[in-house]
Amino acid sequence: FPETLHAEVNQRCAAALAGIAGCVAGDDHGRPVTFEFLPVRSSDGSVVYGLLVRSESIGAPMAASV
Repeated sequence: FPETLHAEVNQRCAAALAGIAGCVAGDDHGRPVTFEFLPVRSSDGSVVYGLLVRSESIGAPMAASV
């Protein structure tokens, strides 16, 4: 992730480990990018780890398929 987002990324990672999802939008070498921070829970509901997912914004967002 871009250096300009380090502080916010660290905060969002800590929040994900506390059970709070979030996202940060930014710019990486002239390209728009979004980072999603997701808590992953076990079957008993406790947070076991967090995920950081990067997605590049290219045009309109794609619809999710089920």
